Amino acid sequence: MLLFKHGLGRDVDTNAESTSMSMTMKTSTIPTMLMTAVVTLAMAATGCQQILGIDDPVSERDTADSGQGKDATPDTPGNEPIDGQTNGQTDGSIDGPIDPVPDGPIDAQLDGTIDGPSPKLWVFVTKALLQANFGGRTGADGRCLELVNVDPVLKQLGCTNVHAVLQVNDTDDRLASMASKFNIPNNAPVLRPADSAIVNNTWDDLINANIVRRSPVVNTGVDTLFWSGKGVVNNKLCTSWTTNSNGIEGDSGNANRDSKSWLSAGGIQTCGAQLRLLCVCW
Repeated sequence: MLLFKHGLGRDVDTNAESTSMSMTMKTSTIPTMLMTAVVTLAMAATGCQQILGIDDPVSERDTADSGQGKDATPDTPGNEPIDGQTNGQTDGSIDGPIDPVPDGPIDAQLDGTIDGPSPKLWVFVTKALLQANFGGRTGADGRCLELVNVDPVLKQLGCTNVHAVLQVNDTDDRLASMASKFNIPNNAPVLRPADSAIVNNTWDDLINANIVRRSPVVNTGVDTLFWSGKGVVNNKLCTSWTTNSNGIEGDSGNANRDSKSWLSAGGIQTCGAQLRLLCVCW
């Protein structure tokens, strides 16, 4: 160990002073390291894109929103602008009603159709006996409606559609065309009001001469003839039900029959004969 005289005339240990200077330098390095760490954290908080030149994903959305790299007005939860559009155009059109017009009436109509009671067709005969000049389709339907409006049993059925089961002509008012002409539901069973017994499963089955069915009226063993206009070979229609001449003929059915030929089972009648009408309502 070397000793030399200090300026004040005292001996100084060179090894000891060297050690002291080394410790002083190490101690002074600590604040510098802490400052470097603080700067690094600040850089991370500022955003990578400002320091390294790489765009932040959130910044891309903000740029699309306002064109300024940041929303001019902060987005509130649930009211964020749509990406790619200007700020202020919210996603209300997506979250709001799809239909411009409320579809409540439509839903109510559909629900009523689905949830409401299944349709039923009711067949019955008029009480009054009529000659064949009852006035064609309009007159026949009117006679059926008159009975529905006054008969206690029929009134309880709640029918809003009433028609005579009748062949008026061989062109546009046939038995076979009644379903399309009057929108008769073909998915509904056909019943008779007296006992709610099923006469046929559908309207098409009712007017099909090849299908056996229960009689439209409770079978008492007494013939219940009605004007039908449906013959075995040719249809006789009493001039579309406008004449009561005994020189002209019309076909009739028997509502008290369970046989296939019930629509023509009453035979050929002169138009002056007095028969009933068969009616259907729903």
